Amino acid sequence: YFVYGSTLPVWLRPFVLLCVPLLLCYNHTLGRRGKVLQWGYYLFYPAHLLVLTLLREIFTRL
Repeated sequence: YFVYGSTLPVWLRPFVLLCVPLLLCYNHTLGRRGKVLQWGYYLFYPAHLLVLTLLREIFTRL
């Protein structure tokens, strides 16, 4: 981010640093595992992209 720059507006760039506390909480251990969670993530990712695409299409036609 700091080396290559960003397309974010200048006023929004300091908010990128808000992720640092979250990254510092990482303790190098795996979280929950299971087939239900795994398949839930596999289904959620394309489903939310589809919803976002549909919303974009709806709002760009207004």
